[in-house]
Amino acid sequence: MCIRDRVQSVYEVSKNQRIIAKHDKVTKKQVMELEALEKSKTAQELKTSPVMRIMLFIGKLVRILLLAGMFAAALYRFDRPLIKDMEKLTLTFMIIIFYLLMTALVVRLSFLSEYLVPVAFVALVTTAFFGSLTALIFTIFASLMLITHAELHGSLVFISILAGSAAIYSIAHLRERRNFYTIFLYSSLAYIIGISSFGISESFSMSEFLFGSLWGIANAFACTILVMFLMPIFESLFSVTTNFTLMELSDLNRPLLKRLIIEAPGTYHHSLM
Repeated sequence: MCIRDRVQSVYEVSKNQRIIAKHDKVTKKQVMELEALEKSKTAQELKTSPVMRIMLFIGKLVRILLLAGMFAAALYRFDRPLIKDMEKLTLTFMIIIFYLLMTALVVRLSFLSEYLVPVAFVALVTTAFFGSLTALIFTIFASLMLITHAELHGSLVFISILAGSAAIYSIAHLRERRNFYTIFLYSSLAYIIGISSFGISESFSMSEFLFGSLWGIANAFACTILVMFLMPIFESLFSVTTNFTLMELSDLNRPLLKRLIIEAPGTYHHSLM
């Protein structure tokens, strides 16, 4: 169960009906009714006021441009070679487009939870190809897009950054592809901790916490599988070699290297030098 599932979407308010009186104790239901009323008034204004529609569009466009500008400035400051490498730049755009498509799918399908937004996928792929620092920039950028583009709850941004950071840490310390399950464990744990931290303050029921955690675990599992599947394809398409491939090729337990050590030790040591 996600945040949007917990909010009643329709409230009936009669003309001149008093929602709350002076000095009354404000309840959560009354706050939701007032928020729903404000959204309804805004929607009515949008229908009847072209100027309001234009102003909202301009406001959203400015937010998007500011975020994109900060993202570009951060990349220019901390990973300038990435901007100058056309193949890596193309890979960057593909990652962002894929992320946007998946996010749009999650947002538009009401039966899916917002905890399925694949920020962890962005973190994992960018760590593998560009390094931890650049991946952290991508993770923060992808998380903030949930506000500027999808207008999702702010708590989801924090949870996404937490899960993305856990994914970066786990894959940065990974030495073999066969240990990819550690990424799933770290990311799942991050989602559970993040969801529980907001669940305590927002009075989640046990069922809401369990459903939210299950969606987060499902997200971590899907992102891990996607990265395992797509990483070799990206390496081949963009002629970029990740550290995993280099470590696997230099593994002394590989049959070919073992045979080389036994049959031609001189050639082996000469190759190392």
